[in-house]
Amino acid sequence: MSKNARDSNELVKSKFYKKILQEKSIVESQLVFSLFANTNYYFDYEVKLNSFHNSMWRFYYHMLQEMVEDKKLHKMDSVSVEAYVAGKTKNSKKYIDNLVDTKLFVRGWN
Repeated sequence: MSKNARDSNELVKSKFYKKILQEKSIVESQLVFSLFANTNYYFDYEVKLNSFHNSMWRFYYHMLQEMVEDKKLHKMDSVSVEAYVAGKTKNSKKYIDNLVDTKLFVRGWN
């Protein structure tokens, strides 16, 4: 195989890999949104935190995990999430940053 053919092949692989990561991020977001909307599904699936490639969705899944497993919350609304985050001051800044990123990310879908 010539050098040009190898370079072309690597370029295709790189673009394909980026596309896979983009699609995976969308799937991760849909999973997290679904679980926040209905926490009953949380116990139906065995999802590991390190399964998430996107750090934003890993963060939100971890927050959901703590709220459902540790705090025994069954309804995720803005009041319960804000109360949870307020009690975890080290996560407050990260939560706000991720919330802004999420709004931008979701706006990009429209």
